[in-house]
Amino acid sequence: MRTKAALLFLFVWFWCCLGFPKASPRLSLHLSPIIQVIFPNGLRLLVVKRNHTHNVAVTLMIGAGQITEGENDTGITNFMQHYLLDIPVDHYHDAASAVEEKGGLAGSETGPDNSSINILISPKVFPFAVRVLSSLVQPQKIYPNRFKRIRKEMLLDIKSSRDNAFQALYGIFLRQFYAFHPYREPISGTSVAVKDITPQKLEKYFNSYYVPNNMVIAVVGNVSADRVIHDVSQGFSDLKSKPLPSQNIYYQPVLSYGKQINLNAPGNIAWLFAGFSAPRLSSADYASMQVINAVLGASIGSRLWNAIREKRGLAYELSSHYSAREGPSHFIAYVITRPTELNKSRFHFLRQISLMHQKTLTEERLSEAKREVIGHFILKLEANSAQAKYLAWSDLMGKGIDFYKKYISAIREVTPAMVQKTARKYLQNYILISVQ
Repeated sequence: MRTKAALLFLFVWFWCCLGFPKASPRLSLHLSPIIQVIFPNGLRLLVVKRNHTHNVAVTLMIGAGQITEGENDTGITNFMQHYLLDIPVDHYHDAASAVEEKGGLAGSETGPDNSSINILISPKVFPFAVRVLSSLVQPQKIYPNRFKRIRKEMLLDIKSSRDNAFQALYGIFLRQFYAFHPYREPISGTSVAVKDITPQKLEKYFNSYYVPNNMVIAVVGNVSADRVIHDVSQGFSDLKSKPLPSQNIYYQPVLSYGKQINLNAPGNIAWLFAGFSAPRLSSADYASMQVINAVLGASIGSRLWNAIREKRGLAYELSSHYSAREGPSHFIAYVITRPTELNKSRFHFLRQISLMHQKTLTEERLSEAKREVIGHFILKLEANSAQAKYLAWSDLMGKGIDFYKKYISAIREVTPAMVQKTARKYLQNYILISVQ
């Protein structure tokens, strides 16, 4: 497994880093056949058998996240995710340690549009993993002592995040950018909101969103489809579907103004943090924005890297990130520099953004960026756990189980004109935070 992953990495690195756009082969991804089952209660199951692997990844993805939270219960999804993994299973203290005792790993993730519980385990004890997941999504009674312990942990996490400079600046941007949208608060919530969450609120939230017609289970690994279907049917067939709560969410337009925020902080490090509107997942500009991210700052060799760090030595660190969401999305980029170099860094930072509007990419640079995006995507899906999460996500978000094919095709079809058009549409106005 390690040898195969290493060879794949070297292959992708070679074609991403060397510039032979006309002679290079087309990177492609071929997943094993995907079996899809929809149960009477609305639960959807995806199974991919991979004989050459030695583990099985199971992802239970739920359509709950920031998008389903209200102004007064921000962070409740993250609270729920942590609470579930703390539930006792069989004679074990909690679900996470139960899986670990069997030689596996268990964890949870919370996101803007959905959340997941993930288990990686050996094929021999796969039925146990299904039993664990099934026990976590049965109708729950929230126990006060467990609730208080989890809330204490959540509040400590929120407090510690304030000491993280990136998270602090990202939080400022989110509140400025999203106005009244649920995305405006951090996924972990705020101290005030988490303190106001009660066992009754948590139980109501669970019963509203953790229902089979709002879930997808993806299983990837060395296990037969018949066995998976049988075990999942046994564990989840008793769950009842329910209508999901209606949502009334404030519409977030493309950023139509610019804003600069200047902050003072002690120390010998300065920050530039800029955020822009970006295409949502369903946008026709989605693929072009992925290429823009690769060109501007997502890796070593990007325009921001070359202009600010490589040529002028102005930055300690810099990067960019495109956060594509079902709802309004954003693109961020940041530079960490010296206070004395902040103005120079700002000038070259904004100049590289401006050049995306003014000049079209050469075919050679575009080919390199597209190979980089596709190559990283292929590497990411090498692991069973990554495939399970991606398949569950694409199905739950309504993108279809073949979305990975559409994604790669869309990246390949991006043209220099499409990149420039997307840059002019989204990378005009920004919220720029300077700290020195």
